[in-house]
Amino acid sequence: MAGRRCFSSKITESDDFFSLPTDAQALYLHLNMLSDDDGFINNAASAYSRIKNGASAMAKLVEKRFILKFRTVYVIKHWRISNSLKNDRIKPLMYPEIAKKVWIKPNKAYTDHNCPGGITLYEARTGLKPEPEAVPNGFQTDSEWIPNGFPTEEKRTEQKRTEENRTQGVGVAESFEAVWAEYPEDRKGNKDSAYQAYIQAAQNPEAVPVLLESLRLWKSSEQWTKEGGRFIPYLANWLMRGTWNTKPEKMAMPKGASGELGEAELDAIRRVLADDSLCGG
Repeated sequence: MAGRRCFSSKITESDDFFSLPTDAQALYLHLNMLSDDDGFINNAASAYSRIKNGASAMAKLVEKRFILKFRTVYVIKHWRISNSLKNDRIKPLMYPEIAKKVWIKPNKAYTDHNCPGGITLYEARTGLKPEPEAVPNGFQTDSEWIPNGFPTEEKRTEQKRTEENRTQGVGVAESFEAVWAEYPEDRKGNKDSAYQAYIQAAQNPEAVPVLLESLRLWKSSEQWTKEGGRFIPYLANWLMRGTWNTKPEKMAMPKGASGELGEAELDAIRRVLADDSLCGG
């Protein structure tokens, strides 16, 4: 777990946050410092026991949905808005079963139910799509969220919600196939999850050619080529994090026929590093 955490002013300076009691605001900051690299907390009780009115403060954070509760494990809803870690620094999921029930919305906030355009944290971190979980007798499991007061969300024709995303035009589908074919084979992950993430990234048509060119650039980066490509993220994760809209910190050094860098290789590197188009302006 990292020793430093970030806080987004979009959250801590919002009217909703200021409307919380001051003890709840203070507890929220402590919980962020206690959380793991995905925003999960398994020792929240020790934190709120040291704060005046801590139990009621925690209840208020859950009520106002700054914190999501899964039995004894709590999840910071806006974790990914405030924090991000490089792919080679993130440790394996501590609670994969809970991660299958935590969804990442297009704005990067967590939620505890399926949402249009979102994928589960489990998919984003592993590239694998979890098996559908049956809910006995129609009652929901760990999550305490009940849409509109009715515990029957799983029966609300989920296919209709995602069907629009799957038919947003031949151009999007074709361009995704080009990215899918270009992405490193053993790091593609789940195709459906990657496609949903791609739709969000390609909402601006101008982003499509930039995205493909960015992929080719990242494939030549030092980070993706070292140690057999072990630091390459899954495609859905690469898209959702917005890494495609950034430049690699360092490019791998290509070798000429003699085994040394030739002038042509050096010129190619200079052109790539001088091109600002991948930074989105």
